[in-house]
Amino acid sequence: MYYAPVLIPTLNRFVHLKRLIESLQKNSYSQFTELYISVDYPPAEKYFEGYEKICEYLKSPINGFKTVNIIKQEKNLGVFKNIDFLYSLASEKYDRCIFTEDDNEFSPNFLEYMDKGLELIKNNDHCLGLTGFNIPVLWDNSNLNVIPCYWINYGSGYFFNVQSSLKKKYSYSWFYNKFFSISSLWNLYKTSKLMFNIYLKGLLCRKDPLMFDNAGNLRFIDTVQTLLMILDNKYYIAPVLSLSRNWGYDGSGENMGNDNRFQKYPIDTNTSFDFILPESFNMTKKNKRLFDKKFMLYDTKFMDLHILKNLVLFLVKRKQLKKEFCE
Repeated sequence: MYYAPVLIPTLNRFVHLKRLIESLQKNSYSQFTELYISVDYPPAEKYFEGYEKICEYLKSPINGFKTVNIIKQEKNLGVFKNIDFLYSLASEKYDRCIFTEDDNEFSPNFLEYMDKGLELIKNNDHCLGLTGFNIPVLWDNSNLNVIPCYWINYGSGYFFNVQSSLKKKYSYSWFYNKFFSISSLWNLYKTSKLMFNIYLKGLLCRKDPLMFDNAGNLRFIDTVQTLLMILDNKYYIAPVLSLSRNWGYDGSGENMGNDNRFQKYPIDTNTSFDFILPESFNMTKKNKRLFDKKFMLYDTKFMDLHILKNLVLFLVKRKQLKKEFCE
């Protein structure tokens, strides 16, 4: 068995980080697993209290893992550069990883699920990775314990070369040109009106600053990967019963509000995980509806008006956008 390392960027959320590590310690595969923890340097005074608690906590031995690699940054990198730092470090030794932000809690079988799952998908061109998260709804799963999905949230596993290939293939130009494929556009609209609107406004019109770095290059954050999966017939694998619980919607996250429903979702308590897989995966119509109506959770009342507004905005600006970012 190949045991993927767990990458954890952190800054000041001591309670969350401690909960995360303690949940991973309950996994039987933890003894074979390396942790890479990168503690970013605080960008402002308000972060120092939590940062110092984390530094003090990490001085004590963290038992139960193969090794624990702790790196304290000497200057503030920011969220994305801290993640890139971990990718670069772990990819020197491994071809894959399990990535989690510091605000997740995992089931006792999470690491087994990830390690077994990564072996199963390593030659699958359509599957980009695995997520440990799901919501408690009646998915169309045909008695399987995993389903194909369009999300990567709250604990994900993937191969470094797959992520690198995504950045090479799925440029802004690729997404721009997909607008002129009627079948792709219609499929995105039918799958999720919210994602269609994000595609128009956030990506094509470049209104979402999280999607682009300071140089204007596309970042492969969760929403961008969801869009490319829908537009190009790709997917992640998710467990039917979640193996991950997120605690970040408590106001402590940089880009999250307050919403405690994620803390209440049930997670698997089993200590082992054996995949029950079909011969091939397909995102069913029912699951597409559930993804849009139950997973995305948005107000549908005025969504078509928002789409129309952003469609007009893109059509007005499309020649300028093509000239600046596609040529």
